[in-house]
Amino acid sequence: AWAGSVNFGFRPPRSLIRLQNDIRTTLSVASSVVTTCLLSAGTTDRSPVSDSRRKAVDLRLDTGFSPQVRGGASFSYVLTEQRQTAARYSQLTVTVFAEIFFLSGQVR
Repeated sequence: AWAGSVNFGFRPPRSLIRLQNDIRTTLSVASSVVTTCLLSAGTTDRSPVSDSRRKAVDLRLDTGFSPQVRGGASFSYVLTEQRQTAARYSQLTVTVFAEIFFLSGQVR
């Protein structure tokens, strides 16, 4: 199994969109392989029983629109393979979100 991620921020051209803050970006990738084999007693012969593989890519973009509101979007793609049954499943997820922060009280 292996995984990695890259984080960076950027400001889009003002001619496209006017934002007060940078767009924070996270790109993550992951891959895993899990294989199970049976070993016959007294021999070195191995019989594969299952072979599962998973690959995932995630991209998250968010920015602060004001001190109380943050929002963005998340995109995710996951491919899962069960090679012992020749099954492949892929999943695409798109999420748009907003976070609103409420403050109450008085600072003295």
